[in-house]
Amino acid sequence: TKPVAMDALEATLARWLGRAPSAVQAQDSAAVPTHKAVDVAHIRTLLLELMPLLAHSKFASIASFRQLQDALSGTALADEMTHTAGLLQEFRFDLVQQRLLNIAAQQGWSSPG
Repeated sequence: TKPVAMDALEATLARWLGRAPSAVQAQDSAAVPTHKAVDVAHIRTLLLELMPLLAHSKFASIASFRQLQDALSGTALADEMTHTAGLLQEFRFDLVQQRLLNIAAQQGWSSPG
């Protein structure tokens, strides 16, 4: 059991600082963040446009990739797209193409050309 002085201290601190969230509340707020669903049909369309541009190292692939990145913003793949965008900024079209093919395979999307 806690000493009476400790109860008084906790009561005083609670009045001045407000109650700390309980352990259950803290666990609930630390739950896995929710991601929006991926619009697979839209992503496939974007990939079909993007992949030939990457294959031919076209600078137009940068704008096309941004559309893909925007479409995947807020999804579980957003971080992966940010990392892949870094490769595109280095003009590593081949690595971006390979990474997108790998992501498409991992996600169970049909191979985008």
